[in-house]
Amino acid sequence: MRTFLGTLFLFVLLVGLSAPGCGGSGEGSGMLGFRALWQRAAGGAAGDFPEPGAGFGTELPRAVKTVRLLFESETGFRCCVAFDPRGAPTDPATGERFVVLSPLPVGPATLHVSGFPSGFAPTEREIRETCPLEPGALGRSCSLTQVTAPSFSSDPRGVTVVAGVESDAGDILLHSFPFVIVESLEPPPRSAPSAPFDLRLTVAEALAGVDADSILVEIVESTRLVRTVEIVLDPCSDDSPNVCSPGGELGVDGFHVSAAAARLGRPRSDPASGPGRQSR
Repeated sequence: MRTFLGTLFLFVLLVGLSAPGCGGSGEGSGMLGFRALWQRAAGGAAGDFPEPGAGFGTELPRAVKTVRLLFESETGFRCCVAFDPRGAPTDPATGERFVVLSPLPVGPATLHVSGFPSGFAPTEREIRETCPLEPGALGRSCSLTQVTAPSFSSDPRGVTVVAGVESDAGDILLHSFPFVIVESLEPPPRSAPSAPFDLRLTVAEALAGVDADSILVEIVESTRLVRTVEIVLDPCSDDSPNVCSPGGELGVDGFHVSAAAARLGRPRSDPASGPGRQSR
Protein backbone atom coordinates (compact mmCIF):
# COMPACT_ATOMS: atom_id res chain seq x y z
CA MET A 1 0.00 0.00 0.00
CA ARG A 2 0.98 3.65 -0.30
CA THR A 3 1.10 5.60 2.96
CA PHE A 4 -0.05 9.20 2.83
CA LEU A 5 1.64 12.08 4.64
CA GLY A 6 -0.34 15.17 3.74
CA THR A 7 -1.74 16.09 0.36
CA LEU A 8 0.47 14.42 -2.26
CA PHE A 9 2.77 13.09 0.49
CA LEU A 10 3.13 9.45 1.53
CA PHE A 11 5.38 6.93 3.25
CA VAL A 12 6.34 3.48 2.05
CA LEU A 13 8.09 1.54 4.80
CA LEU A 14 9.99 -1.36 3.21
CA VAL A 15 10.97 -3.79 5.93
CA GLY A 16 13.49 -6.64 5.67
CA LEU A 17 15.15 -9.29 7.85
CA SER A 18 18.71 -10.07 8.85
CA ALA A 19 19.97 -6.60 7.94
CA PRO A 20 23.36 -5.68 9.42
CA GLY A 21 22.84 -3.89 12.73
CA CYS A 22 19.10 -4.46 12.79
CA GLY A 23 19.06 -7.50 15.04
CA GLY A 24 16.59 -9.41 12.87
CA SER A 25 16.52 -13.12 12.18
CA GLY A 26 14.98 -15.31 9.52
CA GLU A 27 14.50 -14.74 5.80
CA GLY A 28 12.25 -12.67 3.58
CA SER A 29 10.94 -9.16 3.68
CA GLY A 30 7.69 -7.29 4.14
CA MET A 31 6.13 -3.86 3.77
CA LEU A 32 4.61 -1.71 6.49
CA GLY A 33 2.37 1.19 5.60
CA PHE A 34 0.34 3.82 7.43
CA ARG A 35 -1.57 6.97 6.58
CA ALA A 36 -0.76 10.13 8.55
CA LEU A 37 -3.80 12.26 9.38
CA TRP A 38 -3.08 15.72 10.82
CA GLN A 39 -5.42 17.45 13.25
CA ARG A 40 -7.04 20.45 11.64
CA ALA A 41 -8.95 23.50 12.85
CA ALA A 42 -12.63 23.20 13.64
CA GLY A 43 -15.14 24.84 11.36
CA GLY A 44 -14.53 23.01 8.08
CA ALA A 45 -17.44 22.26 5.79
CA ALA A 46 -19.50 19.18 6.54
CA GLY A 47 -18.04 16.10 4.93
CA ASP A 48 -14.53 17.59 4.62
CA PHE A 49 -13.05 15.39 7.35
CA PRO A 50 -12.01 11.84 6.43
CA GLU A 51 -12.72 8.85 8.61
CA PRO A 52 -11.79 7.94 11.23
CA GLY A 53 -12.01 10.99 13.45
CA ALA A 54 -13.62 14.27 12.39
CA GLY A 55 -11.10 17.07 12.62
CA PHE A 56 -8.21 15.24 10.92
CA GLY A 57 -7.06 15.47 7.32
CA THR A 58 -4.21 14.66 4.97
CA GLU A 59 -3.07 18.24 4.28
CA LEU A 60 0.43 18.83 5.63
CA PRO A 61 0.33 21.73 8.14
CA ARG A 62 2.51 24.81 7.66
CA ALA A 63 3.80 24.27 11.20
CA VAL A 64 5.52 21.04 10.13
CA LYS A 65 8.95 21.51 8.52
CA THR A 66 10.48 18.18 9.58
CA VAL A 67 8.91 14.75 10.07
CA ARG A 68 10.46 12.28 12.51
CA LEU A 69 9.96 8.52 12.59
CA LEU A 70 10.84 6.54 15.70
CA PHE A 71 10.88 2.78 15.16
CA GLU A 72 11.41 0.40 18.09
CA SER A 73 11.39 -3.36 17.48
CA GLU A 74 10.95 -6.04 20.12
CA THR A 75 14.19 -7.50 18.73
CA GLY A 76 15.94 -4.63 20.49
CA PHE A 77 16.62 -2.60 17.36
CA ARG A 78 15.70 1.08 17.73
CA CYS A 79 16.17 3.86 15.22
CA CYS A 80 15.19 7.44 14.51
CA VAL A 81 15.19 9.41 11.26
CA ALA A 82 14.21 12.97 10.35
CA PHE A 83 13.45 14.39 6.92
CA ASP A 84 11.78 17.23 5.05
CA PRO A 85 8.52 15.77 3.69
CA ARG A 86 8.35 18.43 0.99
CA GLY A 87 11.71 17.24 -0.36
CA ALA A 88 10.63 13.63 -0.90
CA PRO A 89 10.71 12.35 -4.52
CA THR A 90 7.53 11.98 -6.56
CA ASP A 91 6.25 8.65 -7.84
CA PRO A 92 5.67 9.24 -11.59
CA ALA A 93 2.84 6.70 -11.62
CA THR A 94 0.79 8.38 -8.88
CA GLY A 95 2.15 11.92 -8.58
CA GLU A 96 2.57 11.31 -4.85
CA ARG A 97 5.70 11.89 -2.81
CA PHE A 98 7.19 8.94 -0.94
CA VAL A 99 10.12 7.62 1.08
CA VAL A 100 11.31 4.06 1.66
CA LEU A 101 12.50 2.87 5.06
CA SER A 102 14.60 -0.27 4.63
CA PRO A 103 15.77 -2.66 6.00
CA LEU A 104 14.20 -3.23 9.42
CA PRO A 105 13.64 -6.40 11.47
CA VAL A 106 10.41 -8.37 11.15
CA GLY A 107 8.17 -8.83 14.17
CA PRO A 108 6.29 -6.72 16.73
CA ALA A 109 7.41 -3.11 16.93
CA THR A 110 6.29 0.41 17.82
CA LEU A 111 6.09 3.33 15.39
CA HIS A 112 5.87 6.94 16.60
CA VAL A 113 5.35 9.78 14.09
CA SER A 114 5.91 13.47 14.89
CA GLY A 115 6.06 16.74 12.99
CA PHE A 116 8.40 19.54 14.06
CA PRO A 117 8.36 23.29 13.28
CA SER A 118 12.17 23.36 12.99
CA GLY A 119 14.68 22.17 10.42
CA PHE A 120 15.75 19.34 12.73
CA ALA A 121 14.18 16.78 15.06
CA PRO A 122 15.64 15.65 18.39
CA THR A 123 15.96 12.02 19.31
CA GLU A 124 14.19 10.45 22.29
CA ARG A 125 15.19 7.88 24.92
CA GLU A 126 18.83 8.14 23.79
CA ILE A 127 18.09 6.42 20.46
CA ARG A 128 21.28 6.92 18.44
CA GLU A 129 20.78 4.67 15.41
CA THR A 130 19.57 6.41 12.25
CA CYS A 131 16.86 4.53 10.38
CA PRO A 132 17.91 3.70 6.81
CA LEU A 133 15.93 5.92 4.46
CA GLU A 134 15.77 6.05 0.67
CA PRO A 135 16.65 8.31 -1.02
CA GLY A 136 19.66 8.45 1.26
CA ALA A 137 20.22 12.17 0.80
CA LEU A 138 16.79 12.94 2.28
CA GLY A 139 17.13 11.27 5.67
CA ARG A 140 18.98 12.97 8.52
CA SER A 141 20.09 11.77 11.91
CA CYS A 142 17.91 12.83 14.81
CA SER A 143 19.78 15.37 16.90
CA LEU A 144 21.41 14.25 20.14
CA THR A 145 22.08 17.80 21.33
CA GLN A 146 19.48 20.19 19.91
CA VAL A 147 16.17 20.59 21.69
CA THR A 148 12.69 21.45 20.45
CA ALA A 149 9.13 20.20 20.89
CA PRO A 150 6.85 18.79 18.18
CA SER A 151 4.04 20.86 16.75
CA PHE A 152 2.16 17.64 15.89
CA SER A 153 2.61 14.14 17.27
CA SER A 154 0.91 10.76 17.35
CA ASP A 155 0.54 8.22 20.09
CA PRO A 156 2.95 5.29 19.73
CA ARG A 157 1.37 2.73 17.40
CA GLY A 158 1.95 -0.98 17.86
CA VAL A 159 2.71 -2.68 14.54
CA THR A 160 3.67 -6.15 13.39
CA VAL A 161 5.96 -6.53 10.42
CA VAL A 162 5.35 -9.87 8.68
CA ALA A 163 7.84 -11.35 6.24
CA GLY A 164 6.64 -11.73 2.69
CA VAL A 165 3.36 -9.82 3.05
CA GLU A 166 2.21 -6.21 3.13
CA SER A 167 1.34 -5.04 6.66
CA ASP A 168 -0.91 -2.05 7.30
CA ALA A 169 -0.59 0.03 10.49
CA GLY A 170 -3.74 1.94 9.53
CA ASP A 171 -4.47 5.64 10.05
CA ILE A 172 -2.17 7.42 12.50
CA LEU A 173 -3.66 10.59 14.00
CA LEU A 174 -1.24 13.42 14.69
CA HIS A 175 -2.56 15.90 17.25
CA SER A 176 -1.54 19.54 17.46
CA PHE A 177 0.48 20.64 20.51
CA PRO A 178 1.72 24.00 21.84
CA PHE A 179 5.45 24.48 21.37
CA VAL A 180 8.21 27.01 21.87
CA ILE A 181 9.63 28.46 18.65
CA VAL A 182 13.32 27.65 19.04
CA GLU A 183 14.51 30.68 17.06
CA SER A 184 12.75 32.95 19.58
CA LEU A 185 14.65 31.71 22.62
CA GLU A 186 16.88 34.29 24.29
CA PRO A 187 19.23 33.16 25.74
CA PRO A 188 19.58 30.23 23.31
CA PRO A 189 19.10 26.65 24.56
CA ARG A 190 22.04 25.12 26.47
CA SER A 191 23.80 28.48 26.70
CA ALA A 192 25.36 29.89 29.86
CA PRO A 193 24.57 33.61 29.84
CA SER A 194 26.13 36.01 32.28
CA ALA A 195 23.79 37.77 34.69
CA PRO A 196 21.89 39.94 34.38
CA PHE A 197 19.97 38.88 31.27
CA ASP A 198 16.43 39.18 29.92
CA LEU A 199 14.36 36.16 28.93
CA ARG A 200 12.38 36.04 25.68
CA LEU A 201 10.55 33.22 23.92
CA THR A 202 7.44 32.59 21.83
CA VAL A 203 4.84 29.93 22.65
CA ALA A 204 2.54 29.01 19.77
CA GLU A 205 0.07 26.45 18.46
CA ALA A 206 -1.18 25.70 14.96
CA LEU A 207 -4.94 25.39 15.50
CA ALA A 208 -6.63 26.91 18.54
CA GLY A 209 -3.85 29.11 19.88
CA VAL A 210 -2.52 29.04 23.44
CA ASP A 211 -4.35 29.60 26.73
CA ALA A 212 -2.54 32.49 28.44
CA ASP A 213 -3.18 30.97 31.86
CA SER A 214 -1.29 27.82 30.85
CA ILE A 215 2.04 29.62 30.32
CA LEU A 216 4.43 29.30 33.24
CA VAL A 217 8.17 30.01 33.46
CA GLU A 218 10.15 28.44 36.28
CA ILE A 219 13.80 28.50 37.29
CA VAL A 220 14.99 24.98 38.10
CA GLU A 221 18.38 23.83 39.36
CA SER A 222 18.82 20.13 38.62
CA THR A 223 15.37 18.92 39.71
CA ARG A 224 14.80 21.55 42.40
CA LEU A 225 12.40 24.43 41.77
CA VAL A 226 14.07 27.74 42.64
CA ARG A 227 11.23 30.09 41.80
CA THR A 228 8.42 30.94 39.40
CA VAL A 229 9.18 33.92 37.17
CA GLU A 230 6.82 36.84 36.62
CA ILE A 231 6.28 37.17 32.87
CA VAL A 232 4.76 39.57 30.36
CA LEU A 233 2.61 38.17 27.52
CA ASP A 234 2.21 39.82 24.12
CA PRO A 235 -0.40 38.12 21.87
CA CYS A 236 0.82 37.24 18.38
CA SER A 237 -0.61 35.69 15.23
CA ASP A 238 0.97 34.79 11.92
CA ASP A 239 -2.14 36.26 10.29
CA SER A 240 -1.46 39.68 11.86
CA PRO A 241 1.30 42.31 11.70
CA ASN A 242 2.62 41.00 15.04
CA VAL A 243 3.67 37.56 13.80
CA CYS A 244 4.69 34.66 16.03
CA SER A 245 7.10 32.82 13.71
CA PRO A 246 9.76 34.39 11.46
CA GLY A 247 7.94 35.85 8.49
CA GLY A 248 4.72 34.21 9.68
CA GLU A 249 5.82 31.01 7.93
CA LEU A 250 4.32 28.53 10.42
CA GLY A 251 0.74 29.83 10.44
CA VAL A 252 0.43 29.77 14.24
CA ASP A 253 -1.06 31.84 17.07
CA GLY A 254 0.31 32.35 20.55
CA PHE A 255 2.25 34.73 22.75
CA HIS A 256 5.62 36.41 22.87
CA VAL A 257 6.82 35.87 26.44
CA SER A 258 9.34 38.08 28.21
CA ALA A 259 10.79 38.54 31.68
CA ALA A 260 13.08 41.36 32.78
CA ALA A 261 16.46 40.58 34.30
CA ALA A 262 15.38 41.96 37.67
CA ARG A 263 12.68 39.28 37.86
CA LEU A 264 14.93 36.38 36.90
CA GLY A 265 17.40 36.52 39.75
CA ARG A 266 17.42 33.93 42.50
CA PRO A 267 15.94 35.24 45.78
CA ARG A 268 18.65 36.50 48.10
CA SER A 269 19.16 35.10 51.59
CA ASP A 270 17.81 37.38 54.31
CA PRO A 271 20.32 37.48 57.22
CA ALA A 272 17.58 38.68 59.56
CA SER A 273 15.34 35.76 58.82
CA GLY A 274 17.85 33.15 59.94
CA PRO A 275 19.57 30.32 58.06
CA GLY A 276 17.63 28.42 55.45
CA ARG A 277 15.06 31.20 54.87
CA GLN A 278 14.83 33.56 51.92
CA SER A 279 13.39 37.02 51.46
CA ARG A 280 10.62 37.66 48.99
